[in-house]
Amino acid sequence: MGNSHLQVLLSGTGVTPGDDGWLTVPDGRSLTLQLAHESVPFTVSRIRGIRERDLVLEARTIQGELYFLLAADVFAVVVEGPKESARKAGFV
Repeated sequence: MGNSHLQVLLSGTGVTPGDDGWLTVPDGRSLTLQLAHESVPFTVSRIRGIRERDLVLEARTIQGELYFLLAADVFAVVVEGPKESARKAGFV
């Protein structure tokens, strides 16, 4: 996937650019990247920030994990909505 394809995928996600080059996901939401390299699938979920450097993507998750991925391997981006409040027990 080229840079223009990635920009099209990310344009509908609501990410906002920061001063440090990171694209940040709005509060309550997260991204999931679907990747494949030589027919091996890989998923990175619960992403809060993403940054592109040359051909490499850096993805930072909610738990603070940092992934370095080839941008060419990304074929889909999933936008996860905000968590709704949990159902309360009993009859309400």
